Amino acid sequence: MPNHQLQFIEELISLHEKEKSEQENLLKRKRSSYPAFLDELHTIYRCEKERLYNGYMKPFMDEYSFLCKKSSLDILKRIQDENFHSRFLKEIWEEIPAAMFDFFKLAGITDEWLGTIHDCHYDITVEYHTRSSRKKDLCNKRVDLLIEDPVNHWVIAIENKIFSHVHSDSQSGRDQLEIYADYCRRKFPAYERKHILLSRCDNETYALKNNWVYVDYYTVMKSLLKYGKESGVVRDYLQTLYSLLFDGEQFDTHSYHEETSLCQYYSFINSIISKIY
Repeated sequence: MPNHQLQFIEELISLHEKEKSEQENLLKRKRSSYPAFLDELHTIYRCEKERLYNGYMKPFMDEYSFLCKKSSLDILKRIQDENFHSRFLKEIWEEIPAAMFDFFKLAGITDEWLGTIHDCHYDITVEYHTRSSRKKDLCNKRVDLLIEDPVNHWVIAIENKIFSHVHSDSQSGRDQLEIYADYCRRKFPAYERKHILLSRCDNETYALKNNWVYVDYYTVMKSLLKYGKESGVVRDYLQTLYSLLFDGEQFDTHSYHEETSLCQYYSFINSIISKIY
């Protein structure tokens, strides 16, 4: 075999040995630095947990620890009863007009006349009876909540759904929202009118179809949180809403826990706090 071929083979062997040695040294360095890497990662992990806990979890739990307690509707097994929810909203909005204003604002209603809520000239009726009407499918229907201001001439109709869907009249084929909007147009022709579909389940397509404002129950809870300290009725209803929306998920109000994972913190923040706080 010619010398230049032998030389080439020797160079390949040398390069291979050099590369092998470098790989072995790199592996040794990685193995030696791995414990330090784990320590650094653990420190970052703990710092992130503490940041989330102190910045989000603890303030929320300290202020709203009462949410985990049973409400009156929990005890009565009426947590899914739409009529009871409507009655609580009537009671709260009559007691605290600002809470009603906040709800409508969060719902995206920005009409200038809405500011007259603070004048307190409105009346709220639960299961407002439409009584007799020229249209058959308007007779003897009940609007879940009807808020009328006879002084400032505005009216708001609210259809309340927990786990039920909007239904239609069997004869005319018109759904509830179309029927109620028609009634309000006939009954209050000179009034400013708003129609709201408040729902726990997904009824948004019905609202879009009938040009109603769609609002979920997270918005209700968000609008009431800051009033919990000043009203026992609000606190009780917030407990009901927490149970309804989050199945009464418990949270520890005392201390930071080592065994609680970062994933659990993110889950609590994203699935609960971010929806209502």
